[in-house]
Amino acid sequence: MNKHYKIIKLPKGGGRFRTLYAPNKAYKNRLSSFIPDLQQKLHNTETDGIIHGFMRGRGPVSNALKHIGYRYTLSLDLEDFFDHIKASMVKEYLSAEELDLCFIEGIARQGLPTSPVIANLAFLKLDIAIKNVIFDEGMHVVYTRYADDLIFSFNDESFAPRIESEVEKIITKAGFRLNRNKRKLQCAANGRRMITGIGVDERNIYPS
Repeated sequence: MNKHYKIIKLPKGGGRFRTLYAPNKAYKNRLSSFIPDLQQKLHNTETDGIIHGFMRGRGPVSNALKHIGYRYTLSLDLEDFFDHIKASMVKEYLSAEELDLCFIEGIARQGLPTSPVIANLAFLKLDIAIKNVIFDEGMHVVYTRYADDLIFSFNDESFAPRIESEVEKIITKAGFRLNRNKRKLQCAANGRRMITGIGVDERNIYPS
């Protein structure tokens, strides 16, 4: 076992486990010291208002606000998100020291305090690609992302399969995959849509 962290396996169901990397105090403090710099790089680069998880000044409420007034919301989940975040994806953003310390075996492991921000930086180009393909397809859609949750709201139900197909093409090329078991299409006609734990309707949000 590495002296800087311990590995914890948590059951996910179906015989699968979620692997967490728990850094010791010194390693955690060193990684945490990088977060302001990483957050600033993300803030300077992310100008489209797509990212709301682990983004300074944003959160579940700001995410839900974007989706007010739509009839349908499609939620897609990225499977084993952090396990697919590689150092090579963020070389342009991170210093040599950050690249050396923020990855274990080349991966931004879940449990390290820097991994959420690094994951946002790594997925940023895909966020833009998703937004652009939706625009190019002529669909009026709002797209936001909260960590590994991709959320789309629109008024035409026929958009749902088109969005899912285009998103899958983009993320598959980059080495990611969708978790089919967590796909969810909500309709406003059935009541408030739930987005990052917050109720949303045609006029307002309702934090629980």
